[in-house]
Amino acid sequence: MIDSENGVTAFKLYTSLYNDYGLPTVYDFVSRFRSGEMPIGLATYSQFNTLSVSAPEIRNLWDFAPFPGTVKADGTVDNSVHCGGVCCMMIATDDENVKNNSWEFLKWWVSTETQVRFGREIESVLGSSARYTTANTEALKQLAWSGDQLKVLEEQMAKTVGFREIAGGYSTTRHMTNAIRRVINNKEDARETLLTYARTINEEIKVKRREFNLPLYE
Repeated sequence: MIDSENGVTAFKLYTSLYNDYGLPTVYDFVSRFRSGEMPIGLATYSQFNTLSVSAPEIRNLWDFAPFPGTVKADGTVDNSVHCGGVCCMMIATDDENVKNNSWEFLKWWVSTETQVRFGREIESVLGSSARYTTANTEALKQLAWSGDQLKVLEEQMAKTVGFREIAGGYSTTRHMTNAIRRVINNKEDARETLLTYARTINEEIKVKRREFNLPLYE
């Protein structure tokens, strides 16, 4: 749907923020936030750790909030965000002892008790700069977030959206980045640039679907 009219409109709006309004593409958010030059920023909540330690002069003068949203036709606000993540992996082996031990270790590592203990211990040693961004939602509730901060985190986590992975899907991220850079850096036409890269993306997806014997269209 990148090359739909809605997709083109969104792309033009996004790139116009840089071309028409001068948003910087590279910046040190922490330094600019401390000075007041950049009073609001969109970032992962791990930035809380950095600011807590590096900007003591503005302690208690700032906090984080849910992601800014878009008002929909029915009047509700959509503040969903794209989420990513990391994972635990087990390497395939014919050794049953290795398999069983690996599985037991993974269950221990991701358990609420272990995640809480790990999070508390590293923060006790390194301070709030090391507050652990655990994926275990029960463990998150037992770390040192205030009640208001935890409420924000839980509210936003409930509105995260993951992109469905498909064969050749890596080309979407790669070429969307290319399209953005061409429009921002070279001032090329947003519509034509996006449509050109959309064709490139679609061709790569077709190639990969053929490679894995998947139907070209679902």
